[in-house]
Amino acid sequence: MQTGLLAGVDYAVIVVYLLGMVGLGFWFSKRQKTSTDYFLAGRKMGWLVLGPSVLISLTSGISMLGEPGYAYGHDLQFPPAGAMVIIPITLVVVYVIMPILSPLSLTTAYTYLEYRFGLSVRLLGSSLFILQRGGWLATAIFAPSVALAAASIAQAVPLSSVSPAVPRALPIIGARTKLCQSAVCAVEAQVPA
Repeated sequence: MQTGLLAGVDYAVIVVYLLGMVGLGFWFSKRQKTSTDYFLAGRKMGWLVLGPSVLISLTSGISMLGEPGYAYGHDLQFPPAGAMVIIPITLVVVYVIMPILSPLSLTTAYTYLEYRFGLSVRLLGSSLFILQRGGWLATAIFAPSVALAAASIAQAVPLSSVSPAVPRALPIIGARTKLCQSAVCAVEAQVPA
């Protein structure tokens, strides 16, 4: 028996989990008929379900790998930025933003941008968001894949073989502190200048 590598049962759990998630997606998609159903759950979801759902959806493999790695290397001197700003941001959202947006019955914040400033601002805002989330998503997928490759039979591809710019770009396109302080970006030192 090999230690440190994923066993057959581990792969089976991963496959069952992925198939379950795809199945749930298809099952819930049948109920969605409009954009309001898709984006806002038909305006039927309560705050107690919605709040934790948003927080959990923003937790990625970067957080799961980077924060413990940083805390281990720096003796728990890492204050989670999200925990420090969550109360002020919540107060601003509840008392400033929500009173403006709630009466309008909008589907997305981009609809408000179009309503208030015009189509060009809506397109600019949504395009910038897509670019930012695309960079974040690339990092969020890549970081756990490196860890999974190290734990599985597959060998991890050195970042420098993909492109010499990749290790240098990772701090820019996502979780700068979290990812770069973890073992994932340790290969940055291996890339020739």
